[in-house]
Amino acid sequence: MRFSVICHWSLFLGLGLSGLACNETKDNTPRSGPVLTATIEQYESYKDYSPVFSGDGTKAVFLSKRVEKTPYAFLYDSGVDVKLSRITEKLGLTSEGAQENLASLNQSGSFVAINRKDTKSVTEQIFIASLADERKASLTQAQGARVSELSFAKGSDEFFAYTVNQASVSTIKVVKLTTNDAEIRFSEVGSFEGESAFRFISLSDGLRLVSFASDSSGAPRPIRIRSFVPSTGEWTLQASDIKLSTSEIDRGYSLSAAGLVTASTLSSPKVRYKLGSSATLGQNIEGEKVSVFDSLKVQNIFASEMSYPLETSNYSKTEPVWISSLSSSVDGETIVLTGIDAYSCKETNRQFQTIKLLRAKDAKTISVNFARKSGTQAWTDVISKPCDAYDTATGLELDLTIKNADFIGKDGDYYLIAIHSFIRFDEEIRLARFKVDFDSETVSDLTMTEISSNTL
Repeated sequence: MRFSVICHWSLFLGLGLSGLACNETKDNTPRSGPVLTATIEQYESYKDYSPVFSGDGTKAVFLSKRVEKTPYAFLYDSGVDVKLSRITEKLGLTSEGAQENLASLNQSGSFVAINRKDTKSVTEQIFIASLADERKASLTQAQGARVSELSFAKGSDEFFAYTVNQASVSTIKVVKLTTNDAEIRFSEVGSFEGESAFRFISLSDGLRLVSFASDSSGAPRPIRIRSFVPSTGEWTLQASDIKLSTSEIDRGYSLSAAGLVTASTLSSPKVRYKLGSSATLGQNIEGEKVSVFDSLKVQNIFASEMSYPLETSNYSKTEPVWISSLSSSVDGETIVLTGIDAYSCKETNRQFQTIKLLRAKDAKTISVNFARKSGTQAWTDVISKPCDAYDTATGLELDLTIKNADFIGKDGDYYLIAIHSFIRFDEEIRLARFKVDFDSETVSDLTMTEISSNTL
């Protein structure tokens, strides 16, 4: 039976309402696919997750359970008429008896990687395919082996890595992709046993791979920092005494030219004033104070000249109360945080799910919220001060369900940010392009592209 669930979890600013509303109706009518994308019969409420974008945001791959609630990889391509398609159809593979649990895309969006599990033979294969023609190749894993991570190096077109688990041992494999007009070839350039949870980036002087020693005891896990020079094929292991807890690793960390970006829970919460508060430092206005529970840290593991002065008031006066996810640009110039922040609006104090953009040179921080007119579907507004919209009764509805946000790219003053939202209790992926002025602390000129949602 097919069903339709229309739910909203948002803040209707003009009406002064907040909370949860959900009306469920059963409907046996088959549903078409996402508006402005391919027509695909599917459950209207489905899970879309784990998006990876090309550097310019024109292509994306993601996993979805929209087909009989089985995970499959989908491709979004803004340059073709049918913008959404099953990757297995592109590869000419059958869907019967198969699942896909991992997908990645290289920097230019020219090659896609997916991990595919045959549910009958219980074997797994990594497929690499060209998106311009019919070239494809595969890596078949040994019987019983499971691939748990798969990613092209961020900023790279030719290197990817994956983690394979067999007999309770995790091993990271690094592979170079070489192509000609007729075929795709693989060459393994690195193998690191007993490690997992990697991040992989490409810089001007080579590749950087950060991973953690596998440990099931729950103790903090030692970091492994490696550099690779493609011209010589040499790996260099850097000495480090950094360890992260399992919870810190599971929360997610980011890697950039500036170093390792992590978030952790403070042993003792610190106090700051709510954003928008009329209070000034030194005034003892308890109602205007809020406890900050999470701490952001940038560790300069690559001896970079870049640094984030997080101890300055530019960050400390605006840091989020909780951090749920983080991302960064490869060059380290920008960090993107997703989390909860506290605001002192005119009528009452409020907490909003929000995105924060941080600028490296001075740790200047700006809040980002996406909005639409109440009763409409298209997201047309981006604001940096949600209290302003609420206090002036603009009739805006904010998306307060954004689970995470990822930095995709930057063009002058315009930023590309991918967001993962639950606005209808239906996991949706969107791409936001908007203008940012850190000095005036404003955001404007939003263009929102629906990547996977079933309605605008």
